[in-house]
Amino acid sequence: MFKSIFSGIFRSSQEAEGKGNSTKSRLASHLPEFPPIGKDGTKIMKTVTFTLSGVNHKHDGSDPQKVIKPGMKGQWLTLQADSKNKYDETAVKVLYNGQYIGWLPQSNISLDESKAKQMIFKRLCHGMEVLARLDHTTYIQVGGWDLDENDPRIDKYQFTSAVITCAIYELPGGRYPK
Repeated sequence: MFKSIFSGIFRSSQEAEGKGNSTKSRLASHLPEFPPIGKDGTKIMKTVTFTLSGVNHKHDGSDPQKVIKPGMKGQWLTLQADSKNKYDETAVKVLYNGQYIGWLPQSNISLDESKAKQMIFKRLCHGMEVLARLDHTTYIQVGGWDLDENDPRIDKYQFTSAVITCAIYELPGGRYPK
């Protein structure tokens, strides 16, 4: 089993693009807000942010490296539970316009993030919508730690990923729908 460990975000897309504090930059960086009340009338409980994993693997005919772009900031995403995933029993696939761009991470996350991921998975399995938004792209490195940053071979270890925020709403009536 190949398991990627993403252990090091080395620069954000904002740094790579050289964005400053100009008015134009501030306006361009605005992210859409999550509705305070969900479609079913429930209130937002919390938001949680994840850096996607699996971005260096093609899946379902989609190559995340060709889909994830810095201009996607603020775009709404679709989450799908994958209860048959053999590597992660609470796997949540992330899609942009129907194309796979990654997974909510299974490892290297805090206990709070792990609990939030389980809540998201369970809500999706019960047919509930979980809102997700792409906050910004980032660059990650997987391996090649012994290479100098100017070594041309380093490119095969560097990938574009995305930082997303998910909104978790209260359960309607305090329990999962049947």
